[in-house]
Amino acid sequence: MARNSRIPARSRRKEREAKQMRAGVILFVIGAAILAAIGGLYIYAGRANPNLAAGNLCPDSGPVAITAVVVDVTDPASRVTQAAIRSRILAAAEELPRFGMLKIFAAGADESALLQPLFAKCNPGTKADVNELTSSPELVQKRYDEGFEAPLSKALDGVLDVPTADASPILEGIQAVTVAAFPPGVAKLPRRLLVASDLIQNSQAFSMYGGPLNEDAAERVGEAIPAQLEGVNVELLMIRRAAQDTLQTSPEFVDFWEGWFGAAGARVRRATPLPGRN
Repeated sequence: MARNSRIPARSRRKEREAKQMRAGVILFVIGAAILAAIGGLYIYAGRANPNLAAGNLCPDSGPVAITAVVVDVTDPASRVTQAAIRSRILAAAEELPRFGMLKIFAAGADESALLQPLFAKCNPGTKADVNELTSSPELVQKRYDEGFEAPLSKALDGVLDVPTADASPILEGIQAVTVAAFPPGVAKLPRRLLVASDLIQNSQAFSMYGGPLNEDAAERVGEAIPAQLEGVNVELLMIRRAAQDTLQTSPEFVDFWEGWFGAAGARVRRATPLPGRN
């Protein structure tokens, strides 16, 4: 007698329900993965495009790095030297990470002045910094060109078209800049300081025309004109003065500045003589 090979209705129903359950689980997993991807993309887009302050283009969380520039305006500089300073500052702006801040100060003869920046903005990023899926490269580039690059170029126009002053309180100017450029809350950020100057200090507190430049002098000046520059990397852009060539090319000259910055907690990474006759 042949065996009945038909599957009972109850078994077929259970098999059908099992298939439906497996299909439901698969659809659930796929849906969850899609939602997770959308959520991740949303979070990434938010991080890539944070809200920026209208005035300085910095995110609400603040800048991610700070580069401060001090331009000594106590004496004029030739067009060639001015062009070299401008070129280096523009290069420093390009070296900033996205949302890094650039501050530019002009330090004059008034050693008691609380310096206000000529320029203080964050780099909002260019189209090369964003993804088309989460941002509009054209709008990002426009914001950079019009909100950052153009004001920076304007701030540098004619900054060294100045008369000769009776004093050059360079140390006092740097001291004032440290207060304005590096407040206590940014101590953990990468920080750089560029100083464009002939570096010939001449003030009531200390004058390089009045005595030898040695370790004792640097120590005394460090106590008289201290600065808080712990962890700051410094670059010196030296404006050469023909009348002071002997002073500026002496080993003691650079040693003095390295000693003063070292006492302030900073490190001179580079000292570059600028081209041009002054």
